[in-house]
Amino acid sequence: MKTLTNFRDIGGYETQSGRKIKKNLMFRSGEISRLSKKDHQAFEKDFGIQTIFDFRGEDEKLKSPNDSFERVQTVNLDICKDSNGNSASMEDLIQGKTDPDSYMKDLYKDFIFTDSSRQGYRTFLEHVSELDSPFIFHCFAGKDRTGFGAALLLSIMGVSKSNIYHDYLLTNRLRQKANERILSEMKKNGLNSNELEMVRTMMEVKPAYLDVSFKEIEENYGNVSRFIKDGLDVPKDVVDKIKFQYTE
Repeated sequence: MKTLTNFRDIGGYETQSGRKIKKNLMFRSGEISRLSKKDHQAFEKDFGIQTIFDFRGEDEKLKSPNDSFERVQTVNLDICKDSNGNSASMEDLIQGKTDPDSYMKDLYKDFIFTDSSRQGYRTFLEHVSELDSPFIFHCFAGKDRTGFGAALLLSIMGVSKSNIYHDYLLTNRLRQKANERILSEMKKNGLNSNELEMVRTMMEVKPAYLDVSFKEIEENYGNVSRFIKDGLDVPKDVVDKIKFQYTE
């Protein structure tokens, strides 16, 4: 879908046990707003998506509400409600009051420790385990909150770290045109080269960001399985259902 930025199927990867992630069931993207008529129809008819998981906060949803679909339900999960990152404005980042790289790394720590993140991802996984139809999960850009959500799902199903990072880093290619449009507009509005580079940092993903989440998981829980069990408080039957439902 050309008007749905950073859209992709996370199926198709092989698991370390020799199974394969089913395709055409799990999708990820940026915000689902202002789709073309063709893409709007494809969303329901061609891809058969019946559930949207929206990881954005209330202000984001008010500013850019998702398009409405006749037969699609939405589950709202404000992943960053308790994040310290919410206190940093884009103006602060651009003006150098906050270092963009440090901001991003702190955000990926918050995915592990804040109540809103843990509750949000737990609810997400619980819902996913009960679905029998295609779903999509997204945030604003579909890169950080969505990227970590994808990493959790793929980890549960036994996908290798290298393929988890491969999926994560696809964002930089799939968002390239959208990012360049945003940067071009900001340049017209007077941002200098240093300020534009700070904005670019905020709009791209780096392996070092996801590294932070995995490092905190390993240091505090040992591995992703223990984090899902003890950190997110997700029951074993939920994990087992996801493995059974989405692999073949």
